[in-house]
Amino acid sequence: MEVPVPLPFKGIFSEAKSAEVNGLFAERLDDFETDGLSLTARPSAVVDDTSSEALQRFGFEFGDPTYIEVFPDRYEANGQTRSRFSIAEAMCAMISSNAVFVDGQNAPARWDGTTWSNPEFTVVTGIDPAEFDNIIAHHDRLYAWRSGDLDFYYGGVGSVTGAMTLFPLSRLGNITGKISMMVSLTIDAGHGPNDLLAIITTTGMVVVYEGLDPGDDLDWRLFGRIQMAPPVNRWCHAPYGTDHLVLTEAGLVSLIGSIRQSRQAFISAMAEPVRKELLEVIKANRDRQGWDLTVQPDGQRIILNTPLSATTFGQFVYRVESEAWTRWRVQARWWHSLISELNFTAADGKLGSLNDAGDEVITSIWHSSWFSFKRYSQFMSMIPTIRAKDAISITLRVLTNRDSTPTDLAEALQQFAVQPEIADTGRVTFDEFIQVDEAGASYQIRMEITGKRVELISILGMLE
Repeated sequence: MEVPVPLPFKGIFSEAKSAEVNGLFAERLDDFETDGLSLTARPSAVVDDTSSEALQRFGFEFGDPTYIEVFPDRYEANGQTRSRFSIAEAMCAMISSNAVFVDGQNAPARWDGTTWSNPEFTVVTGIDPAEFDNIIAHHDRLYAWRSGDLDFYYGGVGSVTGAMTLFPLSRLGNITGKISMMVSLTIDAGHGPNDLLAIITTTGMVVVYEGLDPGDDLDWRLFGRIQMAPPVNRWCHAPYGTDHLVLTEAGLVSLIGSIRQSRQAFISAMAEPVRKELLEVIKANRDRQGWDLTVQPDGQRIILNTPLSATTFGQFVYRVESEAWTRWRVQARWWHSLISELNFTAADGKLGSLNDAGDEVITSIWHSSWFSFKRYSQFMSMIPTIRAKDAISITLRVLTNRDSTPTDLAEALQQFAVQPEIADTGRVTFDEFIQVDEAGASYQIRMEITGKRVELISILGMLE
């Protein structure tokens, strides 16, 4: 009997590791993507070897678009530099056609598209503005604060220099933790859209203000307070459509949903398939640098960048059109965009990009969910259909024991190498008969395919 073997067009589902779930999910899906019709290797990660080794990059899109690069000893844009001396992460706010930088160890810096200058902020509380290491722009005002503080400072409308006024958030009382991030929001609260500033602390408390001027009691009021899980770090948030996503120690949270419901609102339907696996990675690597949450400019991918060690990185990637999660192993420590292009800063600091037509040799891995064939007890053989550019190698295992030992895995191993039939055709297809001869109540397929532009189209199983 010939039966199609389902491919994981719905991506990863953590429960597939131990339970028999829908075959459209996978236990493991590394460096693959799905459009709902086939599986393809992720886009090639192309690193520009001529680029500099920067710590961070920020897209400057006022006037001539360019990247502003952050180095340990300088900021640089269009060949113009300004000195800094720090390996700390910098934060940038875009306001009034300027980019304003703080890093907690140097005086703030300003880039206006042509030259660098010192914004010369002044405060009346004795704090040195060089201690600011966080900054955002909200309603054409700068808001700045120090990590470890619960109070913040705000500037004048449109101002990129001058006085910064203290706002003592700590005076509210019962506010735990220190400020981790601030997020500018527009939310429909039932009486038209409201412009809100959400302040999220290291303990997960969210304090929300409505209004335009923190110094005017008639134009600034407390909108609400809620408690959610602590955010992973200050970078793990991103706008997503009309919502804003925050990665917390309990999973991915909708910020606007949380504010509306006055309680933590998980992105359940979207993030639940990988929540268990993601929490394991968070627990193991919580304090490492490299955590980042990015939405591709066209909205088609959500990328959770995760450090896996002190020097290696990976990603949980959600493809919006197919509503499927996969995991990538791109060595990127920072994701960013310039206009409509999603780029990354590689582990070695060079500038990288994604290219659907690139020729990176990628090893894509699929571990199916456990599945059964109902009336059939013998899995005799299979015919996978795989296309790729140029030669490919395939590693295949079919398992019947969920507690397979290393010996079991070694005995189940089958390997194949496929070369183009005609030189320089630029395409190879594998659709060969593979003997399986396994009997069991349920099965798991483990396949690794190494090649360029790999596409797994279908698998046909022969049963008895």
